[in-house]
Amino acid sequence: MDTRLSEIQQELVAAANAALEKHADIDTIDATVALSGGYDVRLYALFVELGWTFLGFETDEESTLVELGLVVERLGYFGVPTPLRAVMSSANLVARAGGAEAALLEQISEGAIVVVVDATRGVDRPRLVEWASAASVLVVATQDGDEVVVRAVDAASVRIDPVPVFDAERTDEVLGAGADGEEIGRLTQADWQEWRAVDRLLRAADILGAARRSLDLTVQNAKTRNQFGRPIGAFQAVQHRAADMRLDIEATSLLVWSGLWRAAHGHDTIRTSLMAAWQASEAGERVSKDAVQLHGGVGFIKEYPLHHFYRRTKAQRLRFGASRDLLRELGSAVLTAAREGDFRERFVDWPESSE
Repeated sequence: MDTRLSEIQQELVAAANAALEKHADIDTIDATVALSGGYDVRLYALFVELGWTFLGFETDEESTLVELGLVVERLGYFGVPTPLRAVMSSANLVARAGGAEAALLEQISEGAIVVVVDATRGVDRPRLVEWASAASVLVVATQDGDEVVVRAVDAASVRIDPVPVFDAERTDEVLGAGADGEEIGRLTQADWQEWRAVDRLLRAADILGAARRSLDLTVQNAKTRNQFGRPIGAFQAVQHRAADMRLDIEATSLLVWSGLWRAAHGHDTIRTSLMAAWQASEAGERVSKDAVQLHGGVGFIKEYPLHHFYRRTKAQRLRFGASRDLLRELGSAVLTAAREGDFRERFVDWPESSE
């Protein structure tokens, strides 16, 4: 199994690093969150120019969900407050329901903010939706018998109230996003669950990026902070803790990228996505907590940027739901496979070389 990035993927990551280092420096997070929309409109326009709003739903082999995941991971690494992940998740749902020629996909690729409202458990219940207040269109999913109906609803026709959160992801309560709107298409339950799997994997990629940044900040601090006449990174206890953080990150990375690769190549991703979500939730919080502890007192103050990544991993974990629920859903998926005669996960052959 060769999990190395292709040359084109390396160029994508390098371009993302260059753009975000220049336009989304870590010191700008607070100022961006304070903007009326909660994100930098000009930065989002740059994302459109770079072609990131085409990733994940085109048939081009160089614009798959893996490439989208690489960008999302970088956004998490830089702590960027942006609706891009939520928008591209909605694009994946639109493409599944309406096909690659769906008109809404063109609007998304041109920079429209479109997010999903999951109303499959009832249209009258309020829903917490990330970036709903920034959206011009809501993609509303409702249950109709055994099918999930996907509609495009004008965001201006829906009640959207802001909800205070402790990270940089603007979140709103959406009420009244029901059966009105233009029908994009219908999904089977299997297709709906596959979309949910992709949404989980993209959120896990965001956590992965934030966890990587927490480790990098910790290593940098351990090299420069001195105690007893030498850097604290020279102490074995600190080295062991940093090694544990790296192990958590690499385990999460393997599950996230294998899940996105499977999704991009049309393979079942439900079990992999649930494992990735649980691992990212647990590991992300562990890594961010260890980072705070290894930083000492400076890790607890808002003047130091580490808190942004602790908040991000913690909030994203809560958006996954309780870990026990993820494990329960994973167990159900495994038992279903066992009843169907496929008890063990079938391994898909990866290409010998991604180059």
